This record gives sequence, C-alpha cells and structure tokens, in this order.
Amino acid sequence: MIEDASRMTIPDWASCTEEELWEYVASHLKAHGIDTVLVGGAVVAIYTR
Repeated sequence: MIEDASRMTIPDWASCTEEELWEYVASHLKAHGIDTVLVGGAVVAIYTR
C-alpha cells in the first residue's frame, strides 16, 4: 500500500528493500498526480519473497 508522501520517512538507501524503494518513489510521484504500476521483473522481485 502506498502511503502519503508527506508521512513517509526516507529509507536507508544502503539497506532498503526494492519494495521500500518503490513505495517511497511511488508515493512522491502520486503526490504530484502520477500513478505508477509495477511490471515484469519488478513485480517478481517484490512479490516472490
């Protein structure tokens, strides 16, 4: 679930997961009216763990 960008904390870039990174980026894009969709390998990388 994408959180409100204003309430998200900046991830630890050295140790964040792909899912945390995607949620952070997607929340900031959503705040500017840009919807995101994960496709292909990104979906597999996040949802098979």
